[in-house]
Amino acid sequence: MADMKMSDQERAEASEIEPYEEPSYPMGLRIHLTERELEKLGIARPKAGETVQIVASAKVADEGARTEEDEDEIHEHCCLQITEMTVTPDKKTAAGIYDGKGARRG
Repeated sequence: MADMKMSDQERAEASEIEPYEEPSYPMGLRIHLTERELEKLGIARPKAGETVQIVASAKVADEGARTEEDEDEIHEHCCLQITEMTVTPDKKTAAGIYDGKGARRG
């Protein structure tokens, strides 16, 4: 898997856009799951800071390329719509606290 953490230069550029916070990862890589999605996934709400594994299928909802008026560089993008997903505990960090079906023990 690719590490999506931003470099120091990328963080500095992002903080120019969002001066209130220096994010570690690019905007758009955070997935918000409500109790409805947690129930569909069959998992208990993980605690903040825990690591989980995500396997997902997605359809490309949008894609394209653009150039800014004052630049020659082409900026490509795509938007992915997750259609199916599985979330499981990271076995390296969560060994023994899950029942094997994604639910937290005890």
